[in-house]
Amino acid sequence: MVKSLGAFLSGGLDPSGVVGLMRASTSGPIPTCSMIFEEQEYSEASYARAMADSVGAEHFELVITAADLKGELDNIFAAMDQPSIDGVNTYFVSQTAKQAGLTVALSGLGGDELFGGYPNTFSGVPQMMRSLRRAQSEPGGAMLASTAIGLSPHKHRLARVQDALGRAISPSSAYLTRRGLFSTEQVKQLVTPEIWEEGSRYFDAVSHVASRADYNGSVIRDDVDLFEWTSRAELSTYTHHQLLRDTDIMSMAHSLEVRVPLLDHLLVERVLRLPSHLKKRGEGPKPLLNAALGDVLPDVIRERRDKQGFTFPFDLWLKKFPPMSGDDLSSVLNVRSVQNLWKAHEDAKMHWSRPWAVAALQAWMNQN
Repeated sequence: MVKSLGAFLSGGLDPSGVVGLMRASTSGPIPTCSMIFEEQEYSEASYARAMADSVGAEHFELVITAADLKGELDNIFAAMDQPSIDGVNTYFVSQTAKQAGLTVALSGLGGDELFGGYPNTFSGVPQMMRSLRRAQSEPGGAMLASTAIGLSPHKHRLARVQDALGRAISPSSAYLTRRGLFSTEQVKQLVTPEIWEEGSRYFDAVSHVASRADYNGSVIRDDVDLFEWTSRAELSTYTHHQLLRDTDIMSMAHSLEVRVPLLDHLLVERVLRLPSHLKKRGEGPKPLLNAALGDVLPDVIRERRDKQGFTFPFDLWLKKFPPMSGDDLSSVLNVRSVQNLWKAHEDAKMHWSRPWAVAALQAWMNQN
């Protein structure tokens, strides 16, 4: 039986709010779809079930394992129109929705970017701006800090900070320091000299972010202004270039259409016009959104204070995969640097997103 319309439900505030608003708008059936993992520390199943129960939803769950990911990788990369480190979660939750008989699903995508749901970003960018200003306020301070990073045993983790110390202070520079995957030098080491020369000639990441997030020639005066700027940067880069595109291609790989009500243009325009302090007032993540959704959420969701992204246990699963050497793309990638990247992850010295980004690039190029 085709149920037509349902919703993704991970257990977080944004998808729970969408499901709650669905119930407020209809007395009919609401199918909801979730992924769960054998690794309990990554599972939001209890929250998703609590939300589904509160609205009487027909809840569908699909257990995803490392073997499932491995078995679907070729299909995932084939669906990509350009390489991306995201979208795998949407691929599998769309698969769940398709198996549940849905043709259209609502998603909570956009709530984090619009309402300030990433603490490491919305607090981290202002903190980075303050740190960079302190380092550059003293004569020789930036050079001293950069030298200290170069001598640190954790220098690969601080490489983006070292980059920023050598640039003019700006919101886009601080944003890239917090949100980027690799430093300039790390990218330079990962690709061949020919690729680096060609790419760096035509693309500058700082200018790219600034051209999309800056508006009306505004001057960032304080952290409140920077909160607003960061929201615009998230919406105009990460959301626009990655989340929305990946959601579209991965859902359509299962002949599923996904709608994103939290990114309705009227809502986005209204929220972006609100003073930033209103979005920060209160406890827990996204206090303004939480307050607005209060009467459609059960207590267990409304009172939740932890923030868990819609992600897979990649840090555990990648260690079960054979590392990609880069040999098959030696005209593009530096083989030794790729191997060092995987080794650093295996030794728990590097976040999974870095080797996965290179793996996605390799796999996509091999298929295209």
